[in-house]
Amino acid sequence: MRVISQPLHNRYTLRGWMGALLCAALTAVAWVLAVPFKAQALGLGLLPLVMALGVVWANTGLPVPASNEQGLRWCKTIALRTGLALFGFQISLSEVLGQGVWGMASAMLMVLSTLATAQVLGRWLGLSPRQRLLVGMGSAICGAAAIAATESGWKGRSDETAAALATALVFGMLSMVALPWLAVNLHLSDAQAGAWIGLSIHEMGHVVAAALFVGGHSAPVAVLDKMMRVFLLAPTLVLVLRAAPFEGQKHAPVRVPAFLWGFVLAVLLNSMAWVPAWVLPWLNQLAQCALALGLAALGLSTRWDDLKLAGWKVWVLGAALCAQLWVFGLVLAHQCSAT
Repeated sequence: MRVISQPLHNRYTLRGWMGALLCAALTAVAWVLAVPFKAQALGLGLLPLVMALGVVWANTGLPVPASNEQGLRWCKTIALRTGLALFGFQISLSEVLGQGVWGMASAMLMVLSTLATAQVLGRWLGLSPRQRLLVGMGSAICGAAAIAATESGWKGRSDETAAALATALVFGMLSMVALPWLAVNLHLSDAQAGAWIGLSIHEMGHVVAAALFVGGHSAPVAVLDKMMRVFLLAPTLVLVLRAAPFEGQKHAPVRVPAFLWGFVLAVLLNSMAWVPAWVLPWLNQLAQCALALGLAALGLSTRWDDLKLAGWKVWVLGAALCAQLWVFGLVLAHQCSAT
C-alpha cells in the first residue's frame, strides 16, 4: 500500500484535497451499487457499502492519502458531523409523540437494555470501554449512523469503528432475513410484526426491507418504532458523554458536540414544519452523502491488521446483542399490541 503524503504548502491546493476526491468517488460507486444495482434491497445500503469500499481500497495496495491530509480529515470531521446533524430532518416529534407513552417507553427500554448488556458482557469479554459502547450504540439505536456519531464524539480508533460497523451490518442483515420468517411462523399480527422489526433491527434500511417482506400494515409500524430509537440518539449520546468519559478524559470538561445541537435543531425545524416539504428529500439525500463521505474516510484509515486485533470477542458481543434485541423486542411487541 502506498501512502500519499501532503506537504504543508499543498494543504489547500488540489493535491491537498485528493483524499476528499477519493471519498467522493467511493461514495459514487457505492450509490451505483446500492440504488441502480439494487444492493440496498439485499440490506447493503449506501453507508455500509461505502465503508466496505474504503476498507478494500486501503488494503489492496492502491494509493491512499495520508491520514492527516486535509481532504481526508475534512471528510472524517466536517462532512461526517454535518451528515449527522442533517439526519435530524428525518424525525418529526409529532410522529414520535403519536406512538403514545408505551411506544416511547418501549424504545427507551430497548436502547437502555441493549447498552447495559453491551457494557456488562463487553467488560466480561475484556473489550475496551470505547469498543463496547460503539457496538452497543450500533445495535441499540441505528447502526452506522449511531456508530459514526459515537466515534465523532470521542475520535475513536478506526479499527474499533470498522469492527463495530461490521457487526451492525452482518447482524442487521441476519435480522432482516430472519425476523420476517419468524414473524410469519409465529403468526404475529401486522402490528406485532412491525413493532418487533422496528424495535429489534439495526439499520433503517434493514427495517424497511424486513417489514416489506412481511407485508400488510407492518411497514408503517416498523418505521415509526425505528424512528423512536433514532430519536434517542442525541439524548443517549449526551448522557453517555457526560456520564462515562474514556481514558484520558476523566478530568477534562466534557462538551456536547456541536453536531448534536444541530441534530436537535433539525428535529425541531422538521417538527414545526418550517422546512418546505419539497426540500426535505434533498436534505435527507445531503445527509446520506455527507455521512458516506465520512465513512469512506474512516474506511480508508482502516487496515486488515487492525481489524484482526479486534478478534472474536467483538463478534461474540455483536451476536449476543442481536439475540437480546430479538428476544426483548418480541416481548415488547406483544406488550405494545396489548396496550
